[in-house]
Amino acid sequence: MEKNTSNTFIFSGSASSIIKEWERNFKAQNEEGCLKIRNEKFKADIFHARLVRDFDVYQNNVRFTEQCHFKYEGSKLHQSLVMIFDFKGNLFQQINTDQTNLHGSMILQDGSYSFSLNNDLDETYQWVSLRISLELIEENYPALMKLFDLVSKPDQSWIIYEFMPYEVKSLLKDLYAIPEGKSNIYKKRILFSRIIECMGVFYERLLEKSHFKSYNLHEDDLEKLLMIKDDIFSSLEQIPSIDDLSEKYGYSRSKFTRDFRKVYGTSVYQFHLDYRLEKAYELLKEGSKTITEVGRTVGYISLSKFSYAFKSKYKVSPKQVR
Repeated sequence: MEKNTSNTFIFSGSASSIIKEWERNFKAQNEEGCLKIRNEKFKADIFHARLVRDFDVYQNNVRFTEQCHFKYEGSKLHQSLVMIFDFKGNLFQQINTDQTNLHGSMILQDGSYSFSLNNDLDETYQWVSLRISLELIEENYPALMKLFDLVSKPDQSWIIYEFMPYEVKSLLKDLYAIPEGKSNIYKKRILFSRIIECMGVFYERLLEKSHFKSYNLHEDDLEKLLMIKDDIFSSLEQIPSIDDLSEKYGYSRSKFTRDFRKVYGTSVYQFHLDYRLEKAYELLKEGSKTITEVGRTVGYISLSKFSYAFKSKYKVSPKQVR
């Protein structure tokens, strides 16, 4: 681990080597797979479990008391696929948005992609990540290889983003609701069962989208596209125009629409619509608002238009979900 300033930390290498760096540099206690860090900058509990060789899962629970910046540098030497389920705190949010507050995202990337994590003070961050080696994917998960064309482009960095559906949030909620005192064997059983279900939901979502096989994106463009996502999330009612977004981030209109589809698998308009309806589904499940109030919250003045759009996406009416 390289440390540039007192609160900036740069990590590189395999997942296991990063865990060892955490143990060494933060004087962490490793209690049967649960890494506990307690210092003046942050408190963290990182639970590591291995399903089979080269299939590692990490359940993270971190609370910061100081502003910190973590940068993970991907490794070409340890080729792998990484899935991240960002459950609470929006740790992978690139810029500040308003109070639309749709927590949760699902991210799929190759292990060579470098990314940064930022934090707000007195905020709890919870996310689950899993890492599968390229060798294990080739041997046991050929469908993933076909989907992303990793065989022909094994060293091409890429990232794919989906916001988290309610069913995945419910599964992760189970993980973070495990009472203190439960054995690590019990925790691992729940972790594996829930994360396999989460993987299945994510995979189905990916199959529904049109992510390009010819990826060809620079990492600077990937970072911009993640920031663009936050701009789109800044309002449930109004979507920024493609021309405005293109100008703000230095794209031509054609390159912007093409690159956006590579990461998000759909158009800007459809991405924003799906985001609004996902938020509506979540609000309906919570049950604190009427159907009309939910529709207006996500930008629909007409209840009939809201019901039609909702049923078109979920095949059930808002009333049935409510």
